Amino acid sequence: MDTIKLTIDNKELAVQEGTTIYQAAKSAGIDIPVLCYMNLHDLGIECP
Repeated sequence: MDTIKLTIDNKELAVQEGTTIYQAAKSAGIDIPVLCYMNLHDLGIECP
């Protein structure tokens, strides 16, 4: 997979293609408040 570069809160990150913004932020220690997060997209299930 390719590497994607992005910047969140002035922190430059490099993550694997397919990584969500939430996952990238979490891996960098950046807190993004969420009401619901479920990694079930591949199963066709969306977060209620």
